Parts: sequence; C-alpha cells; structure tokens
Amino acid sequence: MNRVIPTFVILGTSVLMLVGCQYDPWAHGYLTTAPSESDLVGKYTPDAASRKRRISLPMSGVVLPIDLAAAIILSENHSAQFVRVPSDYNGKQPCSITGKGTWSIGQSSSRYYAVYVQIQNEEKSSPCGGEYNWPLLLYGKEPPYKLHQIIDDPDLGEAVQFEKQR
Repeated sequence: MNRVIPTFVILGTSVLMLVGCQYDPWAHGYLTTAPSESDLVGKYTPDAASRKRRISLPMSGVVLPIDLAAAIILSENHSAQFVRVPSDYNGKQPCSITGKGTWSIGQSSSRYYAVYVQIQNEEKSSPCGGEYNWPLLLYGKEPPYKLHQIIDDPDLGEAVQFEKQR
C-alpha cells in the first residue's frame, strides 16, 4: 500500500506536467538569426501545403478559407500590401485582410525573427477589424524564407505559410 500512493503521485504529477507543456510544432523551423532585409522584399503567396490544408477554427469548427489569390507584398521602402490574406477573429470566425501598411524586422520574446506588419484593412465588412498588427514568423534557415502566419493558438499547430515568388 505504501508503494501505491507514491507511484500514483509520481504518475499524476508527470501527466499534469505533460498536459501543461506548451509546444509549437513549427518552432524547429523558425529563423533564429537576423535576416537581410533584401532577402525579404518580394511577393508571397500561400504555399502548396497551405492551399491544401484544412484549418478548422477551434472555437467554432468553421473552416478557414484560403483564397488562391491571397498575397503579401513587402517592398524595399518598408511598405506592405495584403490581398485577401486569411485570418481569424478570436478563433471563431474566418476573415481576410486586404490593405496597405508597413513592415519591419524584429525578434520575438522567444528569440525568433519575424516580419512585423501594420496593415489598415480595407475590407469594411471583415470581422478582423480595421487594423492588422501581427508578426509573421520567418520560417526556414536560409533564403528564400517563408512567412508563417499562426492561426489562433500556436500550440494547435494551425498556420498558413506564404512562399516568395520568383
């Protein structure tokens, strides 16, 4: 009997620790060294895997549509343009962003490099709202990098990746 209780305590503690662990399944591919700005300039569209991916929003189960015409354009002068870029509103409602704004390179608190964008959404009926202000993580260890857009919680592993067009 004395051995049973410590075994259950150890097992229970281990299970709780595993359940509480946070893990982004894409993290191994995020860029950890500063990129050159010139490597980021260009037009990006959803990659083949993202076009096939079926992303169900966690709070509603609604499927996030990925428009084949979606694009992100990063210019040398740090202007940015989004065209029907898919996103979600509070993990419940799909939406998209079309508009113009700016971009810059930054490093997140988790040491990964990202393109930080500020886009004024011109889609008046979009539940995403008027301003999109999120990081697009850089994915890949060498150029051309992909822009990795996390959908809802990173631990869910849902994302749309945009690849640079040549």
